[in-house]
Amino acid sequence: MSDYEVPVDAKMIVIPALICGVPAGILSVLPLAEDVCCLWVILAGGLAVFLLKYFYKIKGKISLGKAALTGGLAGLVASLIIVGNLALVVSQEDFGDIMEEAMTSPEWEEALEDSEMTEEEIEEIQEVMKGFSSSFFQVGIVVLSIASLILLPLIGALGGVITNEIIK
Repeated sequence: MSDYEVPVDAKMIVIPALICGVPAGILSVLPLAEDVCCLWVILAGGLAVFLLKYFYKIKGKISLGKAALTGGLAGLVASLIIVGNLALVVSQEDFGDIMEEAMTSPEWEEALEDSEMTEEEIEEIQEVMKGFSSSFFQVGIVVLSIASLILLPLIGALGGVITNEIIK
């Protein structure tokens, strides 16, 4: 194995990043699998660098920037799928109604009773939640989307850099 950096054209990274980013994004929105979405993204970034080297028969390391770019692009693809899924869910449902329904569910009532709060405190919490439930979720979705678009490419880039250093 050699320690020199092999030049890589920027166009070469797109296919491996798409191949790895799409499954990572899909796994990140599936129930239960979504619990480890950052793991899927770091693996996608690493696998994208591995596939880049495999597809183009690259022996040795690629530049740190190209490894980070490959993994970061895989993370960006995954985050776009996640944000797209959030947008789809938001456009289909009225979160205010969902929140109100959740707050009137027997489970919510039981949880409030088990908290040993006074009736006055329980009513106050329910009024506050009813007042901002719709806007709360809308702001939450926007914040989550922005965070996803920033953090997941960084996490994917980390996976790409680690893989580049391990597989020389």
